[in-house]
Amino acid sequence: KRVTINNKLIPVSQLPSFIIKGLFYRLGIDLDLNDEMRNTSPFDYWYQTNTKLKNYIDAFFSSRIDLIDIPEVKKDMTYQFTRGDMTDKLQVLYLLGTIEKLNK
Repeated sequence: KRVTINNKLIPVSQLPSFIIKGLFYRLGIDLDLNDEMRNTSPFDYWYQTNTKLKNYIDAFFSSRIDLIDIPEVKKDMTYQFTRGDMTDKLQVLYLLGTIEKLNK
């Protein structure tokens, strides 16, 4: 299936990419996508390229992982955080943040 945008037929499967490229173009941002960026999610790319964000996320994890007192769960969460993609990391951070709030 295709949709028409600005007199162009765009396959529905390419719609998100088309919209993002158009938005960046209108904002004057050069979106020269290299292979690394094409093959990763926006969250993963942001984590890999934004040092402040990476440091904050890593520090959040490190300062709260000891809230988990069940060794096997702690091991699984650490594995998911260190080996997983950004979605996995966010799941771990969400759980740690929730446990921290419940312990207050």
